[in-house]
Amino acid sequence: MHKIKTPSAGEIHLPIIGKKLFKLALAWSSTADLPGTKKDRSEIIGAVKGRKVVIHGSSSIKAALEATEQATKAIRQARKDRQVMREDRALGYCPVETVSKITRSFIERRTPATPRCFGLTPSNVFPGHTLTEQRAMLKGAVLHGGSMNQRLEARIRRAVIAAYNASALDLSVAGDEDWTVIATTHPGEVGMTSETYKDWGNRYSGSKSRYAKTSIVVEITVPHGYLSRVISRNLAVVDGVMTLDAQPMDCREPGIEVYRARWISQGIGKSIHVHEGFIARTSDHALGFHGKTYASALTGLRRKQTLAEHPDTAAERSDQAIKAFARRWSDKDFLVSVQDAKDTGSCDYGIRSWCHANALPYDAGEVHISAVVEAYRKMPLPEARRAILHAWNRQQSMATKAA
Repeated sequence: MHKIKTPSAGEIHLPIIGKKLFKLALAWSSTADLPGTKKDRSEIIGAVKGRKVVIHGSSSIKAALEATEQATKAIRQARKDRQVMREDRALGYCPVETVSKITRSFIERRTPATPRCFGLTPSNVFPGHTLTEQRAMLKGAVLHGGSMNQRLEARIRRAVIAAYNASALDLSVAGDEDWTVIATTHPGEVGMTSETYKDWGNRYSGSKSRYAKTSIVVEITVPHGYLSRVISRNLAVVDGVMTLDAQPMDCREPGIEVYRARWISQGIGKSIHVHEGFIARTSDHALGFHGKTYASALTGLRRKQTLAEHPDTAAERSDQAIKAFARRWSDKDFLVSVQDAKDTGSCDYGIRSWCHANALPYDAGEVHISAVVEAYRKMPLPEARRAILHAWNRQQSMATKAA
């Protein structure tokens, strides 16, 4: 059987853009986003002397920039694929080339075969055990693909990490991050813990640096049925809040779903709080609300629906670009309060988590608009935008009454 070799990013793009631009693509691929603006990248390309003519003999900077950006994306994707392959090998996956979706689905669904032990004696399999005992012991043996539990745990881990990345949580530190994901069959164990420490073996750059980097250890425990209980219902992240477990409740109101759930909010710094209550959500998954009780979750969702149907200003309906919205409000001078966010339908858990993730003082009750806009640039939740607009309308109304 001939092994199928997939061309690497270098083999595909190096002949097209040449060594100098490929080195530039390598440097750009080390970050999550392309550096600077398109104009900045064009200036960098233009400064590369003796670069290769690319794309059908075109010597324009635009053609070189497009080819370099394509190479950057290919290199970044190749790194991700290699990381997935390393995880698969660590779990004992068989390195089978993915030829088609049908082949892959068959490999993922198959049940590992139990090796036969017919004709074998206890002495040449498990010495000291009877044939019946040997067969029972061999039931745990698997082929190259890893056991069903190993493959399930790997899928759960990927889903949990993806949910964290999509949420408003921010546990990033300068040092190492040690993440552990555990699947449990005991509902009481579901939760999340985080602990930071000074890693003196990992200091800031400089041979004589006296400052140690902060590292973090995170442990997330989710139910064994996390994929069916949370992911399949699209509940991994609701209003920026990460959900650990959810169980559907009866709800006779049309267009509304209610779940008894456990979720996470971020405390001050890198601390984590686990909450248990109810999530009410519209059937189209557009709006959701977290509450301590069934009734409070439903009431909060209804209020949020009413406010969504009657936005504060025309700017809310126009769906402006994030940067344009931030520029518009960055030079204003007024305060945005926690009550403004609550008045526009946001739940307390989501407000706390967003504030702490962006180092905003929740306990102070209010903060200047410039700090809120800066936080909105980093984490543009629609609830934050509504709070800004509501605070501005409140400020204008007070000024009118005072006049």
